[in-house]
Amino acid sequence: MGLYNILLFFLIITAFNDPLSIFIWVVSRFAFSGILKVKSDIGKADITINGIANSQNGGAEIYSKFASEFNAYSEENNLGITLDVKLLSKDNSTTEVKDYESMLDALISKKSEKYDIYFYDNVFTPKFGPHFVDLKEKLPKEHIAMYEPSIASKSCVYKDKWVGLPITIDIAVLYYNSDLLTTYGKEVPKTWDELKETAKYIVSEEIKKDNEIVGYNGLFDGTEMGTCSLYEFIYTFRDEVDSPYPDYNSKEAIEALEMMKTLKEEIASDEIFKSSISYTYDRTSENKFLFVKAWYVPHKISANFTLIPGKKEGISGSTVGGYNVAINNYISDENKDAAVTVLKYITSKEIQKKMILSNKIFSLIHELYDDPEVCDIIDCSVLKNVQLTIRPSNIYSDYSGFSEMFRESIYGFLYGNKTSTKAMKDVSEIPTSSYIKKSYYGLLIYFIIYFIAYLFINF
Repeated sequence: MGLYNILLFFLIITAFNDPLSIFIWVVSRFAFSGILKVKSDIGKADITINGIANSQNGGAEIYSKFASEFNAYSEENNLGITLDVKLLSKDNSTTEVKDYESMLDALISKKSEKYDIYFYDNVFTPKFGPHFVDLKEKLPKEHIAMYEPSIASKSCVYKDKWVGLPITIDIAVLYYNSDLLTTYGKEVPKTWDELKETAKYIVSEEIKKDNEIVGYNGLFDGTEMGTCSLYEFIYTFRDEVDSPYPDYNSKEAIEALEMMKTLKEEIASDEIFKSSISYTYDRTSENKFLFVKAWYVPHKISANFTLIPGKKEGISGSTVGGYNVAINNYISDENKDAAVTVLKYITSKEIQKKMILSNKIFSLIHELYDDPEVCDIIDCSVLKNVQLTIRPSNIYSDYSGFSEMFRESIYGFLYGNKTSTKAMKDVSEIPTSSYIKKSYYGLLIYFIIYFIAYLFINF
């Protein structure tokens, strides 16, 4: 590989002959260099099912456990199947998601048989769904039925086909400082108005003690995290729990943006709202916060948590993130059958419960939150009542392009002088505007990543 890298380096210099291209090459190599192999030392199996996944926020440990659990089960039952998962890892989650999407694009477009199962971001179900096996034709009805009552019926379904099942799920919650609430005799907020008034009071009182704390963080940054935060905030302004997502030009959407800016101006700042998730982790670890919105990550934040507030009590909202597991439609029938065995086991109620007990993951098997053993270690009263929504990747063929324009349009209001009405009008016009605007450098980055992915697949 040393000679290969040297030759590729000189190829990039010769082809582009400019510092930016060299920089892009280095970034691309780094994006695909973090290859980790997850495999139990069980011995040689008759069939090896190869999977590929993206590792972030502790994902390596989760996928390793899934692989180990299945391989032990396979050995115990003489199945002759070994699960081997390769993880792409990189610290910057936003760049990582885009690079991983490009990697899957390269694999799928050439109908590669290199990987039997894909662990993919659930936002890309509409994009990759046509290339995955319909699990309704492979799994028992009762297995699919465990997931049907949940958001999985939207995040895993493409044109009435179950093309994946949820394997790791990200949900947003509101963490709160219970000590400060107790000190000042305040309740956990259930509406945005309650959060605003409580934060204004406690933050001002703490300043008198020379103790600066974060009243509310927002997480409206320049990454996909910002898109999730914006999208779910608007969702919390629908009228009823079962109401559909508010129309972009509706009064509910406008009210949501106005409240968003009010929170920023009265209990936070541009700097705080634009801060990354790392800033949130730091403030919670230092106990320098009152309320923060973040993913449900018990391995990083140990504070108490509740549902994201809403316009009125009983209304909440969280964008669903995380990864689905799917079976490559281009592999042999023999490998498909073995992959079904793998997928059925790692998405079973038994293993999902085991992962909750060991890692406190969030599962979309709702009945697990009625299990006393599960509820002994996690707050089932919160997790079983999370009100989830999916991002609109089923509407926009270039979801990544939409996501950037969505943020840009709303941030023009949140951090600028645009009106809330104009911001949402701009959002509503994204489907009819030319929002897929790739610069020379953007195209260059894309094709270099695609080229590196091609080399990775074939060598």
